[in-house]
Amino acid sequence: MEARGSQRSRLTRNRTIAAERGSEWPDDTKRPLTERGITRFKEEVKGLRAYLSKGGFIMFDDFRGRDWDNLQDQMRLVFPQGQWVELDGSHPIFHSFFEIDDPHSMTPPYGGLPPAFYAMFENNDRNGRVMAMANVNNDIGEYWEFSDTGYAPVDLSNEAYKFGVNYFIYAMTH
Repeated sequence: MEARGSQRSRLTRNRTIAAERGSEWPDDTKRPLTERGITRFKEEVKGLRAYLSKGGFIMFDDFRGRDWDNLQDQMRLVFPQGQWVELDGSHPIFHSFFEIDDPHSMTPPYGGLPPAFYAMFENNDRNGRVMAMANVNNDIGEYWEFSDTGYAPVDLSNEAYKFGVNYFIYAMTH
């Protein structure tokens, strides 16, 4: 069994390599919210497409720069016609439980690049259901992971949890 730290390093270094539970995706929507990588394996592409098409939701987090290009390339395999749309604070995902009027005010833990929030909608309908959410130039999960260590200010960890709760509530209700 790997130590938690080495497993985390392996997962963050290889963002597009499926992790922990093997290469299969859920074949139903009992897990409407998940965070994991995708690969080019045909079975995973087909499984992720089926999962999202049946109401699933996926969040992509902890990437910036060229990683964003890679994610777009990988998701084109899943939904060749899929389009990423940048969201602002008016989208319902930011108001499903907590009121996040300005998601761009969330300070990324690494700094340097402005955060952006992109969604891929079912059937490319911008008024429809968000299937995939990408926190670009950000790492909201970093604040969750270290919230009890003092690594980041409590206020930032609390704000990050608001994003997570909103994503979860949105995924469960849409």
